[in-house]
Amino acid sequence: PALAAAATATAAAMASGEEENLDDFDVEDLARDRGAPSTFFCSICMEVMRDPVLLPTGQTYERRAITAWLTGGGKTCPTTGQALAKDVAFFPNMAMRQSIEEWAATHCPQILDPMTGKVRPSAEALEAAARAAAASSRAAALSSSRDVAGTTAAGRAAVAGSRGGNGGGTSGSGSGGGGSGSSSSGGG
Repeated sequence: PALAAAATATAAAMASGEEENLDDFDVEDLARDRGAPSTFFCSICMEVMRDPVLLPTGQTYERRAITAWLTGGGKTCPTTGQALAKDVAFFPNMAMRQSIEEWAATHCPQILDPMTGKVRPSAEALEAAARAAAASSRAAALSSSRDVAGTTAAGRAAVAGSRGGNGGGTSGSGSGGGGSGSSSSGGG
């Protein structure tokens, strides 16, 4: 229902000329200007919550923000100050998410993605996602290059071993040299 309402409201806003260029507004500013309840904003990052999660303390935060808080060394609930377990679990606050999306569909459809009915990502979330993707890509490339280097080194050692370690000649030539030109031998 929220998705259909969001799509309808966004389409109506676009038809009436109210749809603003996404580059021309900040989701949070627009939501505040349209009177979004303060409970829809994460008290850590001050953004409209896209993925609200509930802590055992009863407080709701944006998942990305509370995860960063805990990763950065936070050991207490940012709002209550209550100590949190080292492996604190938090749970999706589906009621909060639904309330935010229903409010937005009625009062501020521009902040919803018309395809999903979800609140559009913040600039900070997009930047964080881009950084994470870049880091993941770098890690994958590094891992791949290490695999290639390892395979190449192993291949060189195997070839050197089959050549008697002399680094020249053809495989199985039997001319045994003393391992000159080889920094390691494949003992065994």
